[in-house]
Amino acid sequence: MQTLRLQGTDGVRGFVFTEGDTLNNPKGHQELFFEKGYLTERFIEHYVFACSRFLLEKSSEKLISPTAIVFAMDPRDRNGSFYAAAMRGLQKSNAHILSLSIAPTPVAVTYANAVGAAGAIILTASHNSYNQNGVKVFISPDYRKLFPHEEDKLNKIFWDISWNEIDSMPLHSDFFDSSSESKEFYKQHILIRTNCWLKDSDLKDVSLIIDSACGSWSGLAMEVTSELQPFECIEVNTLKDGNVNEGGGVVALENKQAIFLKEKKIINTHAGIKSLFENGKKRKEELIQGKGIVAAGIFDADGDRSYTLIYNPFNDSSIILNGDSCIVLQANFLSMAGELDSKKIAALTIESNMGAGKCLSELGLEVVVTPVGDKWILEKPSEYSDDFLIGGEESGHTIVRSVLTDSSGFVRHVYIGDGYKSFLNTVASLLAIKRTKGVEEFYEFLKFPFEREYKSTYSIFYVNKENLLLSSGMRKLVSDSLEECILELFPSDFVIEWKNFKNCEDILYVNILDSDNNVRSTIYIRNSGTEDKTSLVMKADFEKQNLMKEIFDSFFPLMFSSLKNKDNSFCRIEKIFLEMVDKGIFSKDKMVEKIDRSILEVIDLKQIYQNAINGGLVQSKEDEFILTELGKSFLEKFYV
Repeated sequence: MQTLRLQGTDGVRGFVFTEGDTLNNPKGHQELFFEKGYLTERFIEHYVFACSRFLLEKSSEKLISPTAIVFAMDPRDRNGSFYAAAMRGLQKSNAHILSLSIAPTPVAVTYANAVGAAGAIILTASHNSYNQNGVKVFISPDYRKLFPHEEDKLNKIFWDISWNEIDSMPLHSDFFDSSSESKEFYKQHILIRTNCWLKDSDLKDVSLIIDSACGSWSGLAMEVTSELQPFECIEVNTLKDGNVNEGGGVVALENKQAIFLKEKKIINTHAGIKSLFENGKKRKEELIQGKGIVAAGIFDADGDRSYTLIYNPFNDSSIILNGDSCIVLQANFLSMAGELDSKKIAALTIESNMGAGKCLSELGLEVVVTPVGDKWILEKPSEYSDDFLIGGEESGHTIVRSVLTDSSGFVRHVYIGDGYKSFLNTVASLLAIKRTKGVEEFYEFLKFPFEREYKSTYSIFYVNKENLLLSSGMRKLVSDSLEECILELFPSDFVIEWKNFKNCEDILYVNILDSDNNVRSTIYIRNSGTEDKTSLVMKADFEKQNLMKEIFDSFFPLMFSSLKNKDNSFCRIEKIFLEMVDKGIFSKDKMVEKIDRSILEVIDLKQIYQNAINGGLVQSKEDEFILTELGKSFLEKFYV
């Protein structure tokens, strides 16, 4: 067990399981995490202790505050039990604790940069549901998340120090409340001319909506935005309004390009969208005449990612600008500002649409592709220095250079994944583009900021993730099967090119090149770092989409059976759900009768239903579930 890595793409995450709960399981906090994905207070204390020790060991004496750790959290920990556990871990590690209480991840990382801390530790599960929590770790001097070899060293500390040893350690009281100072520093940092693309009076006729997903930007984003003097600023879905990532937020908008007025369900249940339509319709006539825009920044709980929404008055719709679109728009802005006069680098993860990369290339940028996770984007500034211009993920992480003056007065470039800065940059980009186009032409352009290519994602939930590792025989079976499908279905003049990513071995990635060596299609399989799922992603120009569908039909059943974990508790619940839907006897009460009570303490059955929908096994229509052909096939052949 000690050889297994605790972390996913973005630190550790799991279902909240408090010490007061009862489980029919005598195992300790480490085993509960590995075997069931449960996070306990003891796990958090133990893990945060190890994180702090690791950061202090790697800290340089050249830093301003080499023994300091910045600590923050999002507001999901309602009773404070995990916060208290994390604080105990920090207090036992001999760190100088700079506590920000509830603060966005970008604020914590910016402040860690400013004070020259050994690193930052954030108690958050980011976009995951409120009944989960986790820990993100940022290491000096670049203040990025850990690379796999660093996670292995952290894990060794975690395993080498026993719980009994930690439990008996005394608490140290070197604690500083840095909440107000950090937020004031962030506000001054983000608003200086070199870091804010918006100019004086740019927002004089702009309506801005802030949807913090009941998370860390609540109050603070509104406070900073007010300094920019918009026509109006409306804050919705604040931390007092409910659980994080519910009632709004970025997660509900994934894979959507627009929302229309007739889509009442999502409008009425998503605070950010509802407010955008309400305020857009009020200003509809003046917007049509070209006066201003109505835009919304939609965040996740810890605030490091965002989408930008803009109201289209010509057809009463909300245009959704995801991470890819925001990067393209920001690159257009930088091009207009003369930043592309020399060779510059843009970094996109493998999740980005092929069309976004082509658009950036046409602007004159050299595009490099990285694994999923903004830490891989943040590796590129070190590699390319000042040639690096912009990077990000389809999911809404966007990274550009900022100028930071630290607490010793030293000025340097920093690169921080910041959802709020991305929102402001996107608004600045929208206004700059609007000045170059007619009003109706502007909104038409925003529907397709770049020409999207074909992309489909198929997810398998409750999986054996180790089956995708390089050392696994099952991986070879899967890769051989995929290659056989490609060779059988693609014309003979196409070439297969397998690609390995350094230090990221659980991605199976293949490009398909034409005779001119141009990438025409990409297929990859990757484990999620934040959920118990593995996804097959198929990207191609639209001429090849039918071939992609044929490969899927031929290959996906083998992938499903090779990676699905039938012994997983949630997989067994999924089977019960599919059987009941198939027989037409589904009801939540009947499902509850068939499930072990200990599982019900940590699982939200709605998530089981949603994962089955996301995995293409069932469809939801008028509050009823219908088994798909894929679901029927797998129920007959796999769940036996």
